[in-house]
Amino acid sequence: EIAMGVRELDQIVVMGTPVSGAQARDQTSAVSVVQGKDIEPYRFTRTADLFRTVLPGVVIWDRGPSGPPSEIAAVRGASSFTARGLKTYIDGVELASPTLITLLDSRSIERIEVIRGPQGAALYGSDAINGVIQVVTRKGAMGESPKVQATAAVAAGPFDRDAVSTMLRQDYAGSMSWGGPMASMAAGGSWGRVGNGGSVPNTRTWSANAGGQVAFGSLLLSASARGGQFDFTEDRFREVLIAATPTAGTAGQVDVATVGATAVHQIRDWWVQTMVVGYDRAAGALGTHRTYFATMREPLGATEETAARTSVRYSSAFTAGFGSDASFTTTAGLEYSRLARHRGTWDSGI
Repeated sequence: EIAMGVRELDQIVVMGTPVSGAQARDQTSAVSVVQGKDIEPYRFTRTADLFRTVLPGVVIWDRGPSGPPSEIAAVRGASSFTARGLKTYIDGVELASPTLITLLDSRSIERIEVIRGPQGAALYGSDAINGVIQVVTRKGAMGESPKVQATAAVAAGPFDRDAVSTMLRQDYAGSMSWGGPMASMAAGGSWGRVGNGGSVPNTRTWSANAGGQVAFGSLLLSASARGGQFDFTEDRFREVLIAATPTAGTAGQVDVATVGATAVHQIRDWWVQTMVVGYDRAAGALGTHRTYFATMREPLGATEETAARTSVRYSSAFTAGFGSDASFTTTAGLEYSRLARHRGTWDSGI
């Protein structure tokens, strides 16, 4: 019998194509899920700090609040430091530059899902040997009353080890959400700064995000979009194999944008189909900021790049029950992904 009418589904762990639509209790791989109710009490403004706190075992390369964007280095110990970066998704859309997942506004996160260990490679290919991480953003809740929130914070202190004096730190954010009987939406934005335009180091960042969902009987449609910019200027020594030359006031800018749409159709109680279509683009200083000895294969100082990824995924999940306590889920899917990169200017650091 075909499922009819609006109904509340069990929690769905998305995790890209292979297990999309499978319920959390049916996952056989090492999946960690952090819910929004576990995230909200921390009230972090930096997503890197949030990941470091709520995801045990996640190692982050970070130069502090006034440095370049933080990077997730590993999710399963020191053995994965030399592996390729994590495969990263926002609402099922794979990112063109995985390291920039930390630029997502932490206040827009509804749920974080992580696959640790070699299971990621078994499901997503050899480029997922270091793990898989997916972030699901807020889209409101059906039946929720309208809600508007705003926050502002200003502080002064030595926020960076390279700072020669006290720095001013500012953070302003706002969000709104609404839910009806068959639809909901959420939107928000933030602006922050550490230091000022004349100081070195300093950073400035802004972000905006929006998402919504609507139910048509057994069909659930959702969509999300986010954009942002991260500017930084720092003092540092660029270490090169043949020289170590100080470069004061090294500046960088990163722009990010992601749009995606998802359709989940519960045809029957035991059959769920999922389709995800998305586009992600990043531009600016996309090269890694790890020390040279950890990135021997990195071209010297690529400072201006553009990366864009278009992806389409379809999956179908079938669940068979055996009595009241046992079930078996089989998932099949198709995936198309196209990544385009353009590398512009270069800086050898010498």
